[in-house]
Amino acid sequence: MTGSLASLHWNCGQADAHGTVGLVHALGSPPGARAPRPAPTGPQNASSDEVDVDQRRMTRGRVRGLLRTGLGAACALLALDFVLRFFVVGWYYPKTPVREIRQFTEGVATSHFAADGFGTYGHRLTGNAPVAGAPTVMVLGDSHLVQEAVSDDETLGAVIERLSRAAGHPVNVRQYGWYGTAAPTFIASAPELLKAVQPRVVVVVMNAGNLGKEALTDGWYWLMRIHSDLSIELVDVRVPEPKGWLADLREFVGRSSLMLALRRRAVLVFQGADGSPADGAPDPRAAELPLVTKASVLGLKDAYGSRLVIFYAPYCKERCDEKPDRAEVGLLSTCRALAVRCLSTRADMVAYMAAHHRILRGFHNTAPGAGHLNRYGLQVLGTAIWERALQDAR
Repeated sequence: MTGSLASLHWNCGQADAHGTVGLVHALGSPPGARAPRPAPTGPQNASSDEVDVDQRRMTRGRVRGLLRTGLGAACALLALDFVLRFFVVGWYYPKTPVREIRQFTEGVATSHFAADGFGTYGHRLTGNAPVAGAPTVMVLGDSHLVQEAVSDDETLGAVIERLSRAAGHPVNVRQYGWYGTAAPTFIASAPELLKAVQPRVVVVVMNAGNLGKEALTDGWYWLMRIHSDLSIELVDVRVPEPKGWLADLREFVGRSSLMLALRRRAVLVFQGADGSPADGAPDPRAAELPLVTKASVLGLKDAYGSRLVIFYAPYCKERCDEKPDRAEVGLLSTCRALAVRCLSTRADMVAYMAAHHRILRGFHNTAPGAGHLNRYGLQVLGTAIWERALQDAR
């Protein structure tokens, strides 16, 4: 017994240096147990060469993963850009005499423009062949005359042309629209427009937005300063055309339907931002605001003379109030005082909405009554212009 304990003590001492080997030898192994692995006798750390190989393998794996991710993202963006071409096409490309634009922010529509240098995109086409020898009617307006949200045959000009031809007194319509603009742009463009188009009648479509800050500070293209004698000073705020590599970059980006869609979405998100004075800050142009209507009518009369007819298109939303708004009253009274022919389409819109139960603004993918005139609104406006101002334009 003493010998056995001594042997066990000796083997336990060996276990301190060599693991559990001595203890196993002393007590024996359970039946079927695997023999313990002998302790390593060489160096216990991997060599530096093996570590370098492992690190290189890990680095190559990460690089391959990043490349696969980048390639997958690029393929996804290219596929999305391709799909969007069926819905989104910009004016920049391809550069042909007639440009096609597709959009889906207001309705889903394809529109065509003759890029003649006027308006935001040029002359908005009507889808009708011009009638040789027929007089030309030129219609000007803000974004409501760009009419991207409707097809060519639903535009204001197309409505007027169909009605005139059905009546046996055909006219050809040249329609130009500028985004975010008012009378100063129509006045500044008058000399070149009259020379290029030579219209029999000039119809300017206006709304309440055109008779406020849009003419002084908030509009695009051209603004005006109004002096105390109601003379105006036109201010050119057009963005200079990019040159060199900036022009090349714009042309390249303009070919991407995805980039165009993102830009249009950004405009919708940030369209409320402007350079208006902060709340409580004095507006340095406040004294000019009451003069905008009279200065606009005077400027348009001087620019277009006896050919001018102004139509006021009210903001009729889900309902259309029969009572005229303040801007409408001010415009009509100013026109009477200055002997300028001005008409409002309010009565026409009220009657149409009551008879047909149609909303004249908004589309299936916008809020009802919001945004630009839809095809029903343009039908009412075009019919009013033809019946009330153009039947004698022959």
